[in-house]
Amino acid sequence: MKKTLHILLAVSICFITLASDSNAQSAPPDNVSAPAPKSLKLGMTSNDASIVSLKVLEAAYATIGIKIIPVPLPGLRALDESNQGFLDGEVCRIQEIEKDNPNLIRIPEPVDSFTIIAVTVDPDTTVKTLADIKQLRIGTRSGVKFADSLTVNCTKVTALPDWDTLFDLLVLGRLDVLLTTLHSLKTQTQRLRNQYDFKHTVLLDKPLFHYLHKKNKHLVPAISKLLKESNENGKADAIRHQTKIELEPLN
Repeated sequence: MKKTLHILLAVSICFITLASDSNAQSAPPDNVSAPAPKSLKLGMTSNDASIVSLKVLEAAYATIGIKIIPVPLPGLRALDESNQGFLDGEVCRIQEIEKDNPNLIRIPEPVDSFTIIAVTVDPDTTVKTLADIKQLRIGTRSGVKFADSLTVNCTKVTALPDWDTLFDLLVLGRLDVLLTTLHSLKTQTQRLRNQYDFKHTVLLDKPLFHYLHKKNKHLVPAISKLLKESNENGKADAIRHQTKIELEPLN
């Protein structure tokens, strides 16, 4: 009986040893980097800064064989899906977003900049600084966190999903000022057939950064280096310039 137990024990130890060896051989060493993906799905909002940033990223990632698949979504939804890992990251965002989205890693080199302007049409309404808009009826696009941060202490804010409606409300006198971009202003001026004398003032200009979900952290050193080189050698500026020309509304 004892001999039988000894044999069974020896066989069990043998199987455990073989299984351990097999697992050790199949597990990758800690110092081996994860293979680069063939494509990345990045969330983006539908504005000119996102399109410009996308072009800069497409050129940079192409040099390491990665294709960018843009996923247009409303601002807050895109951010949520990127933070949860359903998307691989964000095309461009302002720096502050990582505070509320800890799973996103900011690439330190800017991909573009985002300029917020105040647009008015009533000649009696003057806006020169942020302080001037606090008591006004403000219109802004919903989901734009940058604009939200500018109106945090304002009580008369209307946030809607499209600029057409917001500009219509402005010219009808139901809003006093819009927080928007130069590209949107030019597009709306054309849509309204230059019937209105819009005035605008630049309120803020901030850099935009590319973000990756932490599951793609192995790509951070490479894309950081590529964007730095692109910014320094003028390639990124050339892409931005050409893309902005293409985005200009036809006269």
